[in-house]
Amino acid sequence: MRIHVPLLSVLSTVVLITAFLFGGDVTLYDLRVHAESTDTAVAISIHPTWLCWMDTHDLFRGGCYGNVMICDETLPTDVHKLRIVAHEARHLDQWEALGAWVWAAKYVLPLEPWFTDWSDPSVELAQMWDPPEEWENQWGFLRISIER
Repeated sequence: MRIHVPLLSVLSTVVLITAFLFGGDVTLYDLRVHAESTDTAVAISIHPTWLCWMDTHDLFRGGCYGNVMICDETLPTDVHKLRIVAHEARHLDQWEALGAWVWAAKYVLPLEPWFTDWSDPSVELAQMWDPPEEWENQWGFLRISIER
């Protein structure tokens, strides 16, 4: 059996723990499990994603690193909060598809929208790069492989 935890997963865990220690309200946002089998091995990827609400003291409204999204709990309305969560959830998909390559990809892919409409998050989501389905699970938080 082989257990693989990428460096990006370790760094994401540090971000999650730091947000928790600074008073963030951390909840599991999504849990994706992907299994694949070959003639010689079985592999399972486990990819939890976390939502952390905290007072960001107006430094930012939302942010995403790896499998952790941090959203400002002081946003004025539920509409604003839903928009931020939708925006950051798209970034979670981008991180899952690109892994650490997200930093280079921001120069060639539209990872961020160029226009924000607080009343309609679909406007900016339409502008943000949406990874194709076949790119899912390129980076998993944890991968367990078992040889047959």
